[in-house]
Amino acid sequence: MPGVWHRTLPPAPERCTIADKSTGIEVMHFLTVFFDVGGTLQETAALFEGITKRLTGKESDKKTLELFSEMFLRLLQNTDAYRTIEDILANALTLFGREHLYADISNEAHDIYFNAFLHDAKLFKETIEVLDILHINNVKMIIASDNDVELMEDVLVRYDLSVLTGE
Repeated sequence: MPGVWHRTLPPAPERCTIADKSTGIEVMHFLTVFFDVGGTLQETAALFEGITKRLTGKESDKKTLELFSEMFLRLLQNTDAYRTIEDILANALTLFGREHLYADISNEAHDIYFNAFLHDAKLFKETIEVLDILHINNVKMIIASDNDVELMEDVLVRYDLSVLTGE
């Protein structure tokens, strides 16, 4: 399935207990944690703002930003579940150009997508600490993402997230 990717660590023990550091009270018991990357492990760059700047040449254009984000989200909600975000983005850029008389920059969809979700993105400051705690406690970790496999592999390499691949 395009856009669906996961890797797991070796099997976890029967259960993992995480205790509150200040009280020592057990607060969580779990075996497996599922992560989405964008918005969970990684803070992504401002996708729609970057597209607006490419379309208008301006740092900020609220009307274009709102129109494009509405169109993209509408397409995202009403499209085949197996389409990649990059494909949906390319379609949105084509339609937006036609409907609102902007240049068709759909041929830039790959670069826009990778810039927003890889090059201009960053891990949340707590990400590594949380992953280390889970790994030390032998919790199985799975990434489930609608990003494409190539992007996900690049994210794992960029941030050295081998803890999520079992390598």
